[in-house]
Amino acid sequence: MKNYRKFLSKPKVSASDKFDTTINSFDPSALMSNIFKVQDFLSDLGMTKIGSFGYKFTESSIFTSFIERRYQNQNDS
Repeated sequence: MKNYRKFLSKPKVSASDKFDTTINSFDPSALMSNIFKVQDFLSDLGMTKIGSFGYKFTESSIFTSFIERRYQNQNDS
């Protein structure tokens, strides 16, 4: 998982929208698609099959929370 940072992305925002990047503003179902390239991450790990450990792990609240925190504090080690 040490290479997860290369799959963080900037949220997609239309010209008329302002995207609030505070943790409380994220819709959990949209979070991963907005700030993390899950499919690319799983492909890199070789775990794209539905039901694989990686697939299930990226759907967990623990992983989502981890990505939220890393996204908010990208400079932290």
